[in-house]
Amino acid sequence: MRVVWAVMLLAIASAAQAADERDPLVRARSLYNQRKFEAAITAADQARQVPGRTDSADLVAARALLERYREQSEAGDLGHARTRLGRIDPQRFGARERLEYIVGLGETLYFENSYGAAANVFASVLSPTGLLVATERERVIDWWASALDRDAASRTALERRDVYERVRLRMTEELGLAPSSVAASYWLSIAARGEGDLQGA
Repeated sequence: MRVVWAVMLLAIASAAQAADERDPLVRARSLYNQRKFEAAITAADQARQVPGRTDSADLVAARALLERYREQSEAGDLGHARTRLGRIDPQRFGARERLEYIVGLGETLYFENSYGAAANVFASVLSPTGLLVATERERVIDWWASALDRDAASRTALERRDVYERVRLRMTEELGLAPSSVAASYWLSIAARGEGDLQGA
């Protein structure tokens, strides 16, 4: 009986896996996580044809296009990502997809050199009790600080000190939450230098 039950469970699991493989949205997400961005975009385009999947498919495609733009700096990828994000209705998303959507908006603003606006968008998802897992939070922290660092370059010396003080305070808090954070350690040093505290850097 146990053998029969095990075989039945295996058959159910195999059927579920096969169903997932046939689902273009699941496939698109999997390809994105494997950093196979072109294939992820193709699968997302297929998923757009499935009723109720349009917004989710555009989200995956937009994130893949942004990653490809980050690697290759093809202007068309940034434009297409902006178009995909622009036609999404985030009200249809659950909390997790809404977070991905917000991060995508922040990345788009960053790549368009709207650094102050990008920093504000990234900051909106950095609640200590948010949905970001450790690796995602590390990346968003890096995006946030980098955006402020770029924004500070166009400001007066006094304004720059204020910006770097903000970064320094945030990174001190981050290290309290995650002492092994590489991004927080790096930006804490950069912020100290930006404030003129060479010893602290």
